[in-house]
Amino acid sequence: MVNKKIIVSCDDLRINMSILKKTVKTKIIAVIKGDGYGLGLVGFAGKLKECGVDFFAVSEVEEALKLREAGLTEEKILLLTPQYKEEIIKALIENNIVLTAGSYENAVEYSRIAEALEKVAEAHIKLDTGFGRFGFSDENKEEVIKALRLKNLNCPGIYSHFSCAFEKQFDITKKQLEKFNKMVSYIESFDFKFELKHIANSSAALRFPETRLDAVRLGSAILGRLPIPNTYGLKKLAWMETEVLSVRTLKADHNIGYGNTCQTKTITDIAIVPIGYKDGYMTEKSPDTFRLRDIIRMTVNALKMWRKKIYVEINGVNYKLLGRVGMYNIVVDVTGSDVKAGDTVKLNINPLLINSNIEKEYR
Repeated sequence: MVNKKIIVSCDDLRINMSILKKTVKTKIIAVIKGDGYGLGLVGFAGKLKECGVDFFAVSEVEEALKLREAGLTEEKILLLTPQYKEEIIKALIENNIVLTAGSYENAVEYSRIAEALEKVAEAHIKLDTGFGRFGFSDENKEEVIKALRLKNLNCPGIYSHFSCAFEKQFDITKKQLEKFNKMVSYIESFDFKFELKHIANSSAALRFPETRLDAVRLGSAILGRLPIPNTYGLKKLAWMETEVLSVRTLKADHNIGYGNTCQTKTITDIAIVPIGYKDGYMTEKSPDTFRLRDIIRMTVNALKMWRKKIYVEINGVNYKLLGRVGMYNIVVDVTGSDVKAGDTVKLNINPLLINSNIEKEYR
């Protein structure tokens, strides 16, 4: 069986958390959705806890409950997605998950089910300031007041989400922040006081100090994989590690891989590495930006990447990738080296895109 692992550097995680704490200077809510951005939900949460994080956010019910089952019983866990099914809400309340109330109907259900359980449900109010997904809008902000007056519902937090915090100027983000602050001021004028106001994601928290408020929600920044230039010294936490499967020699003018897009010019030694697009290697996530200038920029970058040589590290030395990435294998030019089967291969990957069945190892 071929050995494949995602390696997560605990030293780099500590460096990143130190940088982020010094930069944002406010409470950090660690967003660990998507199986901890591919690093393993429970393992990643445990390492973040060691770094002093005691507030997490996830997107799926299963993630929230899994953290509780894994022993994170005292930490706050915010579920970012509003819920409507009674059995699910019941399980969340019983496990002291912080719910998201994005509508009055939402809040009524939380309160009703909590009352039946003889408990008080905790929730954060979600405001829609321009993202257009969940949340109370400015037009129905009076319903927030009604929600806050419900029995068996405690709402110590209120939040929203930026749609364009990677923008060059502080324009769209500023308008959303102003709308959020205005809505919160209106709500608090009815003798309510929120303990935790949060709106900043990683990009906003790093670039726009005005957005930090009582807490920031950080995900990509913790991993050192930002959608903005990384001028902060953040480290990329993870890489993939495997072994050379075999080594052989090809004669000149030999095709390599699908489509005959690569052909040897001389006698070439190649190493076969058992990683492919089935594992998520060299795949990409859908872009978050769709403005014309962003599309043009991404197209130009894609053309550059098409022409750019890709390298794979074997035994600490970089070797060039040859031909297309296959489903199960890639081919690497190791001409003139002593590379052999079983040697260690290190690959740069986006852990969010890697097959979730691949083992994670924290070092």
